[in-house]
Amino acid sequence: MFPKKSCFFYTLISLLIFQLVSCEKEPNKRTGKAVQFVDYDIENVLTIDSTNSANYITDFTLDSLGNIYALDISDFQLKKFNPNGELIAKTGRKGDGPGEFKKHYYTVSKLPNPVGSASVKEVSIQLFSSTLEHQDVLLNNGIVSTFAANNNGDILVSNFATGNLDLLDLDGTYHKTIEEVDITDKKKIYDLVKYIKFYNDDIFYVSFPFKNLIQKFSISQGLLDEFRLPSIPKFSRTNDGLPKGPVIQGITTLPNGRVWVVGRSFSKNPAQDIYVFNKKGEYIHTFVLPEKAQALTYNNQSLYTLGAGGYHIKKWKIDPKQVSSHEID
Repeated sequence: MFPKKSCFFYTLISLLIFQLVSCEKEPNKRTGKAVQFVDYDIENVLTIDSTNSANYITDFTLDSLGNIYALDISDFQLKKFNPNGELIAKTGRKGDGPGEFKKHYYTVSKLPNPVGSASVKEVSIQLFSSTLEHQDVLLNNGIVSTFAANNNGDILVSNFATGNLDLLDLDGTYHKTIEEVDITDKKKIYDLVKYIKFYNDDIFYVSFPFKNLIQKFSISQGLLDEFRLPSIPKFSRTNDGLPKGPVIQGITTLPNGRVWVVGRSFSKNPAQDIYVFNKKGEYIHTFVLPEKAQALTYNNQSLYTLGAGGYHIKKWKIDPKQVSSHEID
């Protein structure tokens, strides 16, 4: 017979192992599904970093031709790279004038031709052509938190002053406000929208860095749906009750209507787990990126990510047949 202390020890170990196994398989109460990991064959086919004159990128976007626009805050310049990752144009410097930048966080968004890219600057959005010539400045009724545009030239701006989404056009004309955004305390920056991704010219998704929430909107109809990551860890919090680090790091949409979200998980891959949802907001499965990411965009059968810290952009080739076969409604 085992001594009493040994029996207690083995019993305790058995209980701990049982709890760990149960934790991974237990469905989340809000979604009814447990996290299911699927292997994706992912190949890194392009890296843009300091060797390409990109040192500290805050955000990036792509146009329909595969050109990449990135805001490099190391030298306060907006840069354009061709599909091969070669620097072909740049503009800007540190300052307050047109075409200049002075803050350390910017959002870059694709806009319809002839405008190729734009960047946030306090209470305004600067517009640039596809050759990075400065074209215009759009004023907003409050500091811009983030923004995005569709192919019709509709610009959605997350208004820092109200927490709502303001709809503007390329002339800066205000059209309406979308008020159903989940804002608990509009005066706190962590409660504001950080990512806006259009699926088409009417449907778009928003997410928040410190909340496990994705909202689906229609410009014409307003809020359509809400969904969440199926499982996130019990993370430590600050004195303000905030998670120590973002819950959602990025979101993108696919042509087939799927939504990919990079976020936390109970696994050992924080900021590497991509949660896949169908167009109904139903969780399908999760796959793991080879490295951490803080922003992502799916374009022309490839996934582009901004590496943690903003030190590089990477292009990942994913077999489109594999993506389709994995993602079944």
